[in-house]
Amino acid sequence: MCGANYLAGDASLSPCESYGTEEFLMIEQRTQESSGAEGRAASVAGGMGFLGGFATGIGFFAFFPGLPHVVDWGAILVAVGVGGLVRWGVRWWVGR
Repeated sequence: MCGANYLAGDASLSPCESYGTEEFLMIEQRTQESSGAEGRAASVAGGMGFLGGFATGIGFFAFFPGLPHVVDWGAILVAVGVGGLVRWGVRWWVGR
């Protein structure tokens, strides 16, 4: 906030002295809003990635020829793992 550097004993100008107090607070609010929107987009993309990976994992075990067509707990756990891995990858990709 305004004057934090000054109160900490730093002799340099605080952000409020280089800008007016209102301008600094408006810039800070705009920065927080944009980072919140980016975080929300990454969260939504990660959730969609998880659902896509989970559906792909379940579909693989349910319909791939040569595998028993029974979705058991092992297949569900693998699908959750694949979904988590895809979610991690999507969040990394969006955050670059």
